[in-house]
Amino acid sequence: MIFGAIIVAFISIVSAALTWKLTNIVFRFLITGVVAFLAAYLAYCVPAWLSPGDSQYSSWARLFIDTWFVVGLVAGSLAVIVSSIIRDKGSKNPS
Repeated sequence: MIFGAIIVAFISIVSAALTWKLTNIVFRFLITGVVAFLAAYLAYCVPAWLSPGDSQYSSWARLFIDTWFVVGLVAGSLAVIVSSIIRDKGSKNPS
C-alpha cells in the first residue's frame, strides 16, 4: 500500500512542477487533482486488469484508490503552493 502511495505522490508532484508556468492557481490545483486521481486509479486497476481473474480486487478498490488519491492530492497541492511562493518571490526580487 505504501509503494502505491509513493508512486502516486511522485506523479502528482511532477504534474505540479510541470504546471509551473501557469498563472491561474485554480487551474494548477485542478490539473494536480485530476492527475492524482488518474494515477491512483491506474496504479490500482492496471495490475488487476493484467492478472488472471481475482474477485478480491473490486472489494479493496475503494480503500486503495481513495487513500492513494488523498496522498497524491496533498503532495501535489503542497508542491503547487511551494512553487507559487517561490515563483512569486522570484518575480518580486529585482535582480
